[in-house]
Amino acid sequence: MYPKMHEAFYFVPPIYFNKTLYKKETVAGEEVYIPQKSSPGDISHDRAMQHVLNCLRQIAEQGQEQMFVLTQFQYRDYLPNLPEDAKCFDFLIVHRKHGVVIGVVKAVSDKKDKTKKDEQTTDKSILTQIAEAVKQLNYADQMIRSISPDLSKKLRRCFGPEGLSDPTEMCLCSEHLADENEMLDDKAVSNIRQIWKWTTSDTDGVDMSRELHLDLVARLCGPSTQSSLQVPEGYEGFKLPKTLADAVSLTGDLYQRSMLDQDMIELLNHRTVFLAGTPNTGKTRMLTLVGRKCLIDGYTIFIIKDSSSKNDAFLSQYLKKQSTEDRIVDEECDFKSQNQRQKCIERIIKEKGDKTCILVDVAHLKGKHVDQFCENLQKKIKPDLFLWVSCNEGTCPPLGVGRRVKKILNCPPAVMREVAKAKVYSTTDVNADDKNEYLLPTDGPPVVYVPHTVSCNCLVHNCEKCGRAVGEFLSENLLNCRKDESRSGTDEFSPLRFEDCLILFEEDFNITKENNFLKGLVTFHINVDVVNKEESIVAANDDSVLAMSVSQMQRCRMKRKIVVYVESYVRVAKDKENKQRALTSCTSQLILVQPTIENNSFFTRIKSFAFQND
Repeated sequence: MYPKMHEAFYFVPPIYFNKTLYKKETVAGEEVYIPQKSSPGDISHDRAMQHVLNCLRQIAEQGQEQMFVLTQFQYRDYLPNLPEDAKCFDFLIVHRKHGVVIGVVKAVSDKKDKTKKDEQTTDKSILTQIAEAVKQLNYADQMIRSISPDLSKKLRRCFGPEGLSDPTEMCLCSEHLADENEMLDDKAVSNIRQIWKWTTSDTDGVDMSRELHLDLVARLCGPSTQSSLQVPEGYEGFKLPKTLADAVSLTGDLYQRSMLDQDMIELLNHRTVFLAGTPNTGKTRMLTLVGRKCLIDGYTIFIIKDSSSKNDAFLSQYLKKQSTEDRIVDEECDFKSQNQRQKCIERIIKEKGDKTCILVDVAHLKGKHVDQFCENLQKKIKPDLFLWVSCNEGTCPPLGVGRRVKKILNCPPAVMREVAKAKVYSTTDVNADDKNEYLLPTDGPPVVYVPHTVSCNCLVHNCEKCGRAVGEFLSENLLNCRKDESRSGTDEFSPLRFEDCLILFEEDFNITKENNFLKGLVTFHINVDVVNKEESIVAANDDSVLAMSVSQMQRCRMKRKIVVYVESYVRVAKDKENKQRALTSCTSQLILVQPTIENNSFFTRIKSFAFQND
């Protein structure tokens, strides 16, 4: 489970999961998860925890610390007979050099512009929170002593009678940390170590024995101690993963669910709707739900493809699988041509039934061509008409309900931050959650960066060394695909398979299995299939990793738990639409292969190798 437990660092669970609640509803025969409004306290605490853990991870990476960081633990996971109100610590560090460090995280206020009254309220809240933290730490001290009596003489009491007169001096505050989602500099790391020096001063120079370290890890982080996300009765919780492979699998499962806000569910009651937004904001998902709803109600479905758009046939293929009757008609129309628009309307009128549903997916709304087409449809087909149109650009015409969709709910924030760095689209909501309502299930696994240096003397998309680096990370941490080894996964989590992984090349070239990057993957027993440029339908077969060009994403739309994105030397994307579609096709672990001219060793930036998990 932890192959390098005495040399590396591990976070258990490897990523933090937010206390967001989802209500499961059946919409048009499909399960849909609707995020519920979270309490401000839960949102603040989850954000604070994520911030603290990001900083702890950076400290561990920079110092190559030998430690375990345990979070989201409940005492009842180990001692089931404890009272339910026994509030646990927020994190516990088992360090080979510093012993056991117990921490409590308190979120006091995130207001930037405070009035005098706000400051007084905040001061009062700080005192209350510190008093509560002292109780939690003292109780944690007792619990850890009972869990491991042989450590009783070595554990330090965090706030004992000999502590400082002002306990706030021993608190690590947000101003000591880097800004949220930013890297810690050397000064910040030094400040944190100085503030925490009082927790470790008595243990300097004394390393924990391997036996004692193994015993503590086995008791707190071993397979016999299983923690779950704490949710109220009536909501779905889940077991928390212990390894990176299980965390990637669970994150992918959570983000591959059909998630919609309540206002989008209510939108399904409208007959004429125009959805505008960047790729992967859920527009096609809405059209599939409308199509399913109309199929159930006996409508004839017309799916109209804009001939100037290269989108795939996903919508048509999906709906045809939902119906045994021949009530789905595919049409193609060049919206720029008045003659083509008129002929398309005539065909629809000729073939329509008593009830008609028209779905236009990924139309180009520049000009008034689509507006005129829809206006004519509404005039000639009454009254039972559902007309839904989705597009990636332009403004919604003044017909029915227009909605600009900005949220991407099926992609972790860690990936969305890379979308923001790439400056693909300025209109996309990178945070992808409503800051006042709820958080997404988890920030997701940290992005893995693999640098391609100019010293390799080859183009990044044809670099075998980069392919081998990616293959090593996948085989050692996620896929476990060496010969005679079983795949990752436990009874609680789906094992990751080759088909969960997608390789995307930003460079538009003719990809073959003779590509050196792909040969590097094969070195680690990873099966690879190549998607030809002409293919519009891609079927996962023989449990293989798929490799394709980013330019093919519009015709071959798919989502995968693991996406390896190989950047080109041109850092500003030429095809912004497909680059966003490519990056946001990742529902869990993103691996970025980036060209760099830094004169560093090849593995300098592969930080995630420090916390490998099998």
